[in-house]
Amino acid sequence: MQFYVCGAVNYINNTAYYDFSSTDENALATAAGEGTGVINIYYANTVTSGGTAVGGYAYLPGPTAPERMLIKNSQCNDDKTVPHEMGHYFGLYHTFRNSDNATVTERELVTRGVGANCTTKGDLICDTPSDPFNRTDCGTMLSGCNYIGTCTDANGATFAPQVGNVMGYNFGCGNLFTAGQYSVMATSWETTGMKRDYTSTGRPSATGCSSPTLVANPVLSAATVCNSAGLTINWTDIAGEIGYFIERSSDGGTTFNSIGSVLANVTTFTDATAASSTSYQYRVKPINSNANFSNTISVTTCLIYCTPTYSQPCYINTGATMAINSFSTTAATTNISNLNSGCSTNAYGDFTSITGVVAAGATINYSLDFDIGGCFPQTHAIWIDFNNNGTFEGISVGAGSEMVAQSITTGCTVNGSLSISAGTAAGTYRMRVRSRGGAVTAVTSPCGVFTFGETED
Repeated sequence: MQFYVCGAVNYINNTAYYDFSSTDENALATAAGEGTGVINIYYANTVTSGGTAVGGYAYLPGPTAPERMLIKNSQCNDDKTVPHEMGHYFGLYHTFRNSDNATVTERELVTRGVGANCTTKGDLICDTPSDPFNRTDCGTMLSGCNYIGTCTDANGATFAPQVGNVMGYNFGCGNLFTAGQYSVMATSWETTGMKRDYTSTGRPSATGCSSPTLVANPVLSAATVCNSAGLTINWTDIAGEIGYFIERSSDGGTTFNSIGSVLANVTTFTDATAASSTSYQYRVKPINSNANFSNTISVTTCLIYCTPTYSQPCYINTGATMAINSFSTTAATTNISNLNSGCSTNAYGDFTSITGVVAAGATINYSLDFDIGGCFPQTHAIWIDFNNNGTFEGISVGAGSEMVAQSITTGCTVNGSLSISAGTAAGTYRMRVRSRGGAVTAVTSPCGVFTFGETED
């Protein structure tokens, strides 16, 4: 399934629709000269549906269902609202549908084994775990993006919802669809009579659209740039495009999957999800083209490190910022001194230009300072990639682990020590220092999503 822009953006200059109510929907469609055979997406300052303020809404498929959705302006560029409403548009229910139904037998059970009711209850899809989101008896459901709810289903089973699912309401925790959800959307897309049939053979005549086919093909350059942030590919621009899809294959070019897109006139893309020292094939295609792919290039990646994520990076409260302000060492041959660095963009700082020297078999001391306009105590962990494979391995300090320090001690300044194995070969190795705020919880992941904190390499 591929989307492209149908004609120019239509700005409706009417104060009546600026703060939009669903009661004005038909009037809005008339004022807009709404197209058919297309997905009409309207953006307004605020959106109210049935008297309730929402981030957006759309209609499920049906022979008479409107081909439109409404989106609140402030949520047009997040990673979930438009995909969420598009999921509804192509037939998906919320993952928590009927989770608080007064008739308990109408609720979806957790089990996918004997007695499962996932084909008839909830979102009617069995590879999306039962989601208790609307339940009021579960206590606090999330810590960061980890489910910690305590309620159970009718059989006493504990819930384990997929908090990153697009059709849930846990914003900032991911934006994935399951294979079962894709299957439902594909059926909607291809089913005649459901008014969502946009296949090449069944697509209704789209009003106000120019042809999506371009004759020119972009050309991928064999020259690429690979560094610790990922692999960057480049291509030639072509006239008339409105952006590009980027696809990647990891099986020698037999199957390709979309890994991202860029806007018009952009001719470079960095693949931050590529693995280290891996062979891939890449190709690109104009968004408003049916079939014109570029040539395919084969690339073997260099050493690539994951970028850690925080859902509330560089969080500030009463002037204080939750991050690492300083990291320094003592007792090394050459010490590291990264002082008063503040909070890096998106709470990740690449300070790999700073190098320390330490002898194999030595123990060194380190100090972390969390005071930036005030103190937010945080826990922390430190890894060193001793095998230089682009992965920080281990969730605790111990034999065979690349984690060299871990502490849940909190304070404005925290001191510790780390040891370098006597058998470590001479070489250059990346060190990752990661903090976590908001809860006295051990840092065990060098790359996963935390709510607060910062990471420095």
